[in-house]
Amino acid sequence: MKRALVVDDEPLLRRQVAEIVAGYGFDEILEAENGVQAVEIATHQEILLAVMDVGMPVMDGVTAAEKIGKIVAFCGAGISTD
Repeated sequence: MKRALVVDDEPLLRRQVAEIVAGYGFDEILEAENGVQAVEIATHQEILLAVMDVGMPVMDGVTAAEKIGKIVAFCGAGISTD
């Protein structure tokens, strides 16, 4: 299953980005409103693509991406270039 994660603290922007990403053939689009939620989702779901806002409350997108990268590396998952 091709799953994407869209993370933004602004609901309207998050929804718009999710709709754009869905147009690229993803089976499921997960959404989070901050980096903490994104990391939690990535801990339990296999994510092929993550699109994140850089400036969010609670945890910013850069920090969340670093933490998700460590989760992916720990799990032995690779990055697809397809």
